[in-house]
Amino acid sequence: MNDKVVCRRVIRKLNAFLDDELSSEDKKLLATHLLSCKSCRLEYNTLKKINEELQYLQDEKHFPLSLKMKLLDIPTKEKQKPSRKNIVRRYASLPAAAMILLTLFSALLLGKIYLDNTNESLTDYQNYQIAQESFYNLWEEIAYE
Repeated sequence: MNDKVVCRRVIRKLNAFLDDELSSEDKKLLATHLLSCKSCRLEYNTLKKINEELQYLQDEKHFPLSLKMKLLDIPTKEKQKPSRKNIVRRYASLPAAAMILLTLFSALLLGKIYLDNTNESLTDYQNYQIAQESFYNLWEEIAYE
């Protein structure tokens, strides 16, 4: 078998070898290869140092107290502040509801003005135009108050 192929297989199994997850036969084969192959041995030593550093950092006593407090405080802060997405979603229907109410109010007001100002000598369209002008004048008065 090609040396590069064997080295790739060995490197793929290095983590399992370090974690003692290989069968005894695979351990022997891998150890034998590591004794004979300088590049794989270098990879093994590097990976072993990384694992040792990570295990050292996993021990809580090596964390500064301020970092511990910040890490412990993260879940409570996340619960306290509502996300912007939730706020927008919660109030997204307000403009639509306001427009519907405004339209209904305007239609009722226009209908009332139309009925109050109906003149039998004018056509329906002329009565509607008068009611609409009265409605706009009323809105202008409300807007400028």
